[in-house]
Amino acid sequence: MSDFVQFETNVPQELRLAYDDGKLVETRFGDKVFYTLMDGRTLSVLPSLSAVITEKEIKKGEPFLMCKREVRANGKGKASIQWVIDRAGTDPLSIDLTQTAQQPRATAAAVPQQLV
Repeated sequence: MSDFVQFETNVPQELRLAYDDGKLVETRFGDKVFYTLMDGRTLSVLPSLSAVITEKEIKKGEPFLMCKREVRANGKGKASIQWVIDRAGTDPLSIDLTQTAQQPRATAAAVPQQLV
């Protein structure tokens, strides 16, 4: 069995899909989409985050960045997690989540912490 991708908070990872599409699987924790990566690891995401990968038209072998960002409303209060996906060459830590969250084609995808 392959290793699953593990994310540290605020540390972007460059990933490459081995296939264009993931596989939707029912798990005891709900639906997940599994992607095989070119390095042999497996990426497990919720369908809402898989939709962002599809929307951005990320294809097999193309490098992209994925980051588990910790954000706080107005810089204070309890932290929440935002998942950011973008093509390689961008800085996912510099994306203004307050603006992208208002747009339907947002770069950032807000999904629950139970993603991985």
